[in-house]
Amino acid sequence: NVLPNLLLGKINLIHNGIDFDHFYSPVKAQKKQLSLINIGSFVKKKNQKLAIQITADLIDEKIPCDLVLLGDGPLREDLVDYAEQLNILDHVHFMGNIDNVAEHLSKASIYLHTALSEPFGLVLLEAMAAGLPIVSLDGKGNRDIINNGVNGYIISETNVERFTKTILMLRTNQVLYKEIATAGQITAKEYDISSCVKNLLEIYLTSISSVNKV
Repeated sequence: NVLPNLLLGKINLIHNGIDFDHFYSPVKAQKKQLSLINIGSFVKKKNQKLAIQITADLIDEKIPCDLVLLGDGPLREDLVDYAEQLNILDHVHFMGNIDNVAEHLSKASIYLHTALSEPFGLVLLEAMAAGLPIVSLDGKGNRDIINNGVNGYIISETNVERFTKTILMLRTNQVLYKEIATAGQITAKEYDISSCVKNLLEIYLTSISSVNKV
């Protein structure tokens, strides 16, 4: 709506891409211990408090559960204090900023995304490539990636009970778990960086060809 008329019909959208092979891990059967993982800076919009609340709710439901938090930031101390208040500090692992993200994803059960807003969500694609079902708060931009109930789940509000029920549904239904995880991997493969580069090259070549014809 804001582009000049001169550009209408000349816009090509190329999404961000991931190194699919780097993050790929086969879809695995779930272990008895439920391992949730969340990646992001510890700032207000990433909303990790919700992830801690959900973990506490699962533990109250007598589900063996841990939450792995990758990242760091100004709210780290507040999040540690909050986990301690809920008496689940032993179940929440603050790993800091690390290089081996793919290794941690491959060990997890479900990717729990709690960001209040999300312009796109590369980390969702990385988690999908690692064979993890996604349970995500609706951050708007992640609607481009997640087809609700097909390759992941988008929850429209910060409702701990709805998150917990969705996670328990995946935990108790192995067939559903594998279907969602497999569909997610198919989605992630479509965003492999090689496809993005190919599309960009095609645009360059078409542009060069049209200029040469002038």
